Amino acid sequence: MLLNENGHINTTPPTPSSLDFSALLSAGITQCQALGSSYWTDYNEHDPGVTTLEQLCYALTDLAYRTGFPMADLLAESPVNVSPGFTSLYTGDRVLSSAPLTQADFRKVLLSVAISTGLNNFKNAWLEPVTTPGLSGSGLYTLLIEAYDTSGDISTLETNCAETYARHRNLCEELASTQVLEICGIQVKASVELAAGVPAENALADILYAIQHMLVPFVRIGSVAQQLANGMPPDQVFCGPLLSCGYIADDQLAPRRLHVGISDVSAAIVGVSGVLSAGGLMIGTASGWADDSGISIAGNQVPRLDPSIFSYQEDWGPITLTRNGQALPVDATLVYSLLQQKLGQLRSPTSADAPVEASYTKLPVGRNRDVERYVSIQNHFPHVYGIGKGGPEQGQPQAPGEVQAQAVRMAQVRQFRAYLLHFDQMLADCGAQLANAGRLLSLDPTLEQSYFWQSLTDLQDGPPHVVELLRSPGEAAAPAASGDRYTVQVEMPGGLGLRSREFGDAASAAAGADAILQQGSDSEAYELRTLPSEQKPMQLWLIKDAGGAPLAFGKRLYATAEDAEKDMPAMIGHLRMQASDSAARSRDLRIECHGGRSACLVGSQGTVLLQADGLTAAEQAAWTSRLLRDGCNGGNYASQQQPDGRWRVTLAPQGVTIAEGAQRFASGEDAAQGIAAMVALVQSLCCNHDAQGEHIVLKPRPSPPPDPQPGVEAYKKGMKRLVAEQDPWRLRRMRFLDHLLARFNESFEDGALRQADPQSGLDPDKFEQNLIDCKLEFLRRFVERHPALGTEVELLAYGLGGGRMRGVDEKLVTAAGDIVHSSLASRLRLLLAIPPHPEHKSSEGAETPPVPAEDLYVIENVLLKQIAAPAGTEDSAIPDSFYFNRVSIVLPALAARFTSPAFRALAEQMVAENCPAHLEANCLWLGYPQEQNANQYSYAEFQTLYENWAHSHGENDPWPAASALASFLYGYQSGGAGS
Repeated sequence: MLLNENGHINTTPPTPSSLDFSALLSAGITQCQALGSSYWTDYNEHDPGVTTLEQLCYALTDLAYRTGFPMADLLAESPVNVSPGFTSLYTGDRVLSSAPLTQADFRKVLLSVAISTGLNNFKNAWLEPVTTPGLSGSGLYTLLIEAYDTSGDISTLETNCAETYARHRNLCEELASTQVLEICGIQVKASVELAAGVPAENALADILYAIQHMLVPFVRIGSVAQQLANGMPPDQVFCGPLLSCGYIADDQLAPRRLHVGISDVSAAIVGVSGVLSAGGLMIGTASGWADDSGISIAGNQVPRLDPSIFSYQEDWGPITLTRNGQALPVDATLVYSLLQQKLGQLRSPTSADAPVEASYTKLPVGRNRDVERYVSIQNHFPHVYGIGKGGPEQGQPQAPGEVQAQAVRMAQVRQFRAYLLHFDQMLADCGAQLANAGRLLSLDPTLEQSYFWQSLTDLQDGPPHVVELLRSPGEAAAPAASGDRYTVQVEMPGGLGLRSREFGDAASAAAGADAILQQGSDSEAYELRTLPSEQKPMQLWLIKDAGGAPLAFGKRLYATAEDAEKDMPAMIGHLRMQASDSAARSRDLRIECHGGRSACLVGSQGTVLLQADGLTAAEQAAWTSRLLRDGCNGGNYASQQQPDGRWRVTLAPQGVTIAEGAQRFASGEDAAQGIAAMVALVQSLCCNHDAQGEHIVLKPRPSPPPDPQPGVEAYKKGMKRLVAEQDPWRLRRMRFLDHLLARFNESFEDGALRQADPQSGLDPDKFEQNLIDCKLEFLRRFVERHPALGTEVELLAYGLGGGRMRGVDEKLVTAAGDIVHSSLASRLRLLLAIPPHPEHKSSEGAETPPVPAEDLYVIENVLLKQIAAPAGTEDSAIPDSFYFNRVSIVLPALAARFTSPAFRALAEQMVAENCPAHLEANCLWLGYPQEQNANQYSYAEFQTLYENWAHSHGENDPWPAASALASFLYGYQSGGAGS
């Protein structure tokens, strides 16, 4: 808060200096005075330097204004520069959620997957740790599933639930068994007194539902939107896995009931609205009624009200409803209908909609402001400067001195335009940099720059005539375009002569002329051809080329062959003379160009005023300049009365006709007025290129001339090269990525990696690029959905960050039957800048083992445990402590950087920092047998055992391969070699 000039509190924030035009102008003048006071003394508004400074200050305020747009607008992607899928902006549902961790999380995942995939027989599930002696705290669990109906084939349900757990399991956790629970039917006998006005069917449906809910509580799925609207913090709403079905509170997931007492049932019945009392209460099973101790539920059972509320019953059991002591009749069909309504509400769309478009589930949609659009400062200068689109105003020079003055004026305009291009380029580039701010923070792997620019020649409102400024002066005119035809004309005494066939270019015509002289000297090349005619047929001479095709035709026609043969010797003699006499040839032989182009001057109403037809490409290219030079002088026009009495105008300076008038005037006075109008129009076009394009029409339009050096293409290439040379994009890209990583409290050990990698000194660009690729991959996968899951469970959050890296990622074997792989391996690979997909070198024909590629394996020892193996088949030499809560990280000791003690120390540090604290991680650096100090535990042998284990997934007995790999790892860690 500041005080204004009246001493009052000013609530309006001060104008930023970048938006204060007066302050910018004052600072600019002060700087100019300090730098050029001895050369520049006039700083008033009329001074051209001050005018230029004003335009630049105005442009700076415009740039500052654009930077003040809302961030959503600045990051909105341009429709022409979209890179979808590489955003680094994440919504709250993605960054606040994680892979499942607790037992409740896994129950939520199973419920969500069952709903989204249509597992209609799935009702509930419990994940319970194995408590068998010796396995307690081992990370082994039993998955218990409650099905609606257990009478049919339930193997599919059991398999789907086990596969779902395997996709999301935590590191070093596994299922020891999966079981669908048997139904333990609970029968209830009671006499229930209802209050007045309570319908019997509604009361009975509520009582049956309440008893079943007491036995196994129904999981009510809520709305994410409703939780946010009720004020629940977003980090609490999205804590845990992101479910496709909605929101499930932890208190909805009750533990499995193992005992049912009479008091439990009584409380459920009395708690129903409209129930006054419940007497004669008894509970039991199919074996009989229980005593006061209640009913114990076996470990492989789940309680279920008998008869079941999930199917239609004609008799809903021995529960009698009374009012004032009188039994009430009950419609069984209506009771079932009411129960279906209550069950349907549990998963209805109104209460379980998908995550909504809220502030935490959808990125703000900004409006693309086209901030890179640039209007050249040259368009804002006063018109008297002559640098705008219209150019300088010039009249028709009346004296030689005026012509020189106009030339000087045009040179000054061109020089000033070129000077201002430096400022235009910088200002335009600022807009381009602002427009690409989103790309700088993106994860686009194709981005290989941090400085952006835009070509002044491609801007809609860019500097006027910039293409001409970039073109070198004095360049040759554009070559003649295709369409012109060329003929060879040979003149001979006595009215004789030849005319060749048409050629497509002058070179071909010249070659044709040589052929005519050569062939015309040979009488065998002549042939008489009869021309068809309605009257008497006529004949003419034809000269053929070496292939027999017509080459040239005689100009004289003959009535008879005798008359024609009299002239052939003269023709032969004349052509022989031209072949030997260059003077005669230059006098009597010429090559003529026959154009099919036209040009015209059009008035403001589209009326054609002057027109020239039959122009060649070169004549058409020069026509505009000739019109502008000669058409602005009324003395170059002539008017002549035609036989019909009307007057026609011709533009013919010094007797050479440039164009003829397309209009006919009634009198000489009208013709003079028409000439005056044409002169005025041409004078207005002299320095106005836009108007020239409107009033001068060339048909067909000539192709644009190739851009001479240093022209547009050279300018663009030079700008690209300059930006590339001045852009430390890898260093800046690394800093941007480090900034993004810091948002998640993540970082890479760049310095340690650089010191441990010899490649960083030999090829620093390659090293930096590899590190950039790893950081990009890390950020892309940090909050991504699980890559192996289909669309039915695509909302299950996954990635490499925080709790996400606990789970599974790529493919490998598990005892549960799915193929998954720990995300810890992917995380460590990226943090250590190890290529994601290493290529192993072949060793065929090699006398010594090859140097292996960099790689990293993370093996969860629990996956090698023969949990379900028959008694006596396990390897008793390996203690259980080797399998539980331990991981083995295997690395090739001889691969590139892996021989460096510094890198090994860094790798083991990364393992310790990123492995969950409750797990023990062992790093195994495996070389080749001759490099080992003790037993023959080689990297090549490990790869063979590992691949055998991976491929044993589909076999009937996968345990031999798992046992062999376990024995190898245990032997190495227990004394085979140092770990």
